[in-house]
Amino acid sequence: MGGHFAESEMRCKCCGKYIRNDVLIQLLEKIRALIDAPVVVLSGYRCPKHNSEVKNAAPGSKHVLGMAADIKQYKVSNGTFHTMIRRAWQNGELPELGGLGLYETFVHVDVFHAADGHLREWGGRAWTRRRSNGTSRRSATASRRYPRP
Repeated sequence: MGGHFAESEMRCKCCGKYIRNDVLIQLLEKIRALIDAPVVVLSGYRCPKHNSEVKNAAPGSKHVLGMAADIKQYKVSNGTFHTMIRRAWQNGELPELGGLGLYETFVHVDVFHAADGHLREWGGRAWTRRRSNGTSRRSATASRRYPRP
């Protein structure tokens, strides 16, 4: 594959199949440059069987299409990492990014773009949603829509 990511990182953990997506690899390389530290791919492509076995995985997961990766790094907190990626997208530095998810131990990125161009963003247990009165609450289903810059 070249660059900083090995094909073995992107293969399905169940069957070893891999669907190469050059746009996703380009996005991962840009994220690695942004953080200036190694980025680990926890999950790339998932075959439908493996995806059905992953807890809380969406049936229409972009992993099944080879368009997504769950990633982590060890330089900054996961929340900071997520914010850095979102800000880079807002500044036009990551046009490949279509979806961004924040979870307790990793960040999900994908290259599937919504028809209207907004950034699809959501979070797992670590997601905090602000109420209009300034207080916050945790939500496993919170979702935000950011218009394309």
